[in-house]
Amino acid sequence: MKAVKEVLPEFEELKKLYGTGAMVFTKIGRKEDYLKILDSIPTYARKELKIASMLKKLKRRFKLFIVTDNSRKNCLETLENAGIPESLFERIICLDDVKLPKPSVEPYKKVINPNVINIVIGDRKTDLIPALELGCICIQVKSRREVLKWLEVLHECSKVFGKG
Repeated sequence: MKAVKEVLPEFEELKKLYGTGAMVFTKIGRKEDYLKILDSIPTYARKELKIASMLKKLKRRFKLFIVTDNSRKNCLETLENAGIPESLFERIICLDDVKLPKPSVEPYKKVINPNVINIVIGDRKTDLIPALELGCICIQVKSRREVLKWLEVLHECSKVFGKG
């Protein structure tokens, strides 16, 4: 992120130490600067009609949440551009909503229910490590195709095992 490096030249070194850009800016007391940078970046997301359709099916049997280190503005724009209704999610936790972002457990504690099975799908270790610490089942994905595959698997499992 060019804008980040302009605001904080030592960003890459600090990211190695703290794990994520959001955590770097939080730890140095400049989270608001990071949110402004995120909000200044135009969002782009292609339509994800298959993923949106599968999420709608899963919504019938599961509570769906988003936990992101993105700003709320950017997250909601991305969902809209992708054709994924915000209303599918019980709660959306963004960088704006927490004191400590991922890889802290704080964002996940806002949505994890310890009395049920919690499944987290993420594309980075920083998504999964805090969820694992809280006892979640974690699935790491590398592509949209893998996201769709796992959503389909969860849907099929829900038909076999009933409401999760």
